[in-house]
Amino acid sequence: MGAIFGGTTFESPVDFSTSKFTGSLLSQDVKYNGGTDFSDTEFYEKAYFRSAKFKSITKFDNARFLTHVPEFHAAELYDDTVFPAGSDQIRNWPPLRGSVQLEGRDVIKHPENPSGQISIVKSNERVDVMPAADQKRAYNRLRLFMNRSLQIEEEQFFHRQEMRCKTRLARWYHKPFYWLYALLSDYGNSVWRPMVGIIAVTLFGALFMLWWQEAFTFLPKESPGFDWTLGLLGEDDPWAKPRQAAGWSISNTLPFLGFGKLYYGELAKELAWPLKVAGGVQTLLGYVLLFFLGLGLRNRFRLR
Repeated sequence: MGAIFGGTTFESPVDFSTSKFTGSLLSQDVKYNGGTDFSDTEFYEKAYFRSAKFKSITKFDNARFLTHVPEFHAAELYDDTVFPAGSDQIRNWPPLRGSVQLEGRDVIKHPENPSGQISIVKSNERVDVMPAADQKRAYNRLRLFMNRSLQIEEEQFFHRQEMRCKTRLARWYHKPFYWLYALLSDYGNSVWRPMVGIIAVTLFGALFMLWWQEAFTFLPKESPGFDWTLGLLGEDDPWAKPRQAAGWSISNTLPFLGFGKLYYGELAKELAWPLKVAGGVQTLLGYVLLFFLGLGLRNRFRLR
């Protein structure tokens, strides 16, 4: 069932671990002077901690918020407050839209006969989740708290949750930018995604140049079967063209290295227009991915 604590002061530690609040939890203007433990607790509906004050360690380890993000507006959180804020714990937080199946929830059943007794039964019902706009505000509050308490990974988790809400709320012509931001950098948190992107763009450019210049063929012209050398080993220097294509592709993707004009300036003038277009696209993507790489390093390691 739900619970209401208004203006209450808990001097001793409070243990709500493994509890199930099948209704709303309203804890407004409450002082938790002792430790508070909500570990492994399930919140079926609203969890309001508005203007609450937590004066000691507070745990929400592995707590599940099924339909609503907990609200801590105007609340004072203790620095040592733990939330389920890991990439593998996103399931502990409500989806951005739709409804959630709540199983085994206690519901009061009123009798058909006025003289009958009221009974409590278990029900399986679907409940609408918290609107994305309200989720965004709640995640923003949690992110700001994690920023002040220097909990970097938790701050980034709530930042990603907030950005998912913004993606949901964005207009249709803005959504592609949010999707690319999420795909290429996990909202500025990933280091590996832009690195993999840089490698993929470089590899694509090199293979495209080799294919355009007919440096390899998938089927040999004279002998039947598949040519596992891709036609490269038939030349005097089998690695000349691959080296040239790799160097050209790297110079396009990472132009700040400076050896593009030095080693491939004359080559670039003689290239066909499709290769020039591919090189320009590589340069554009390279700058974008390098920006996301720097952003990920800064956010991950808290660089200034």
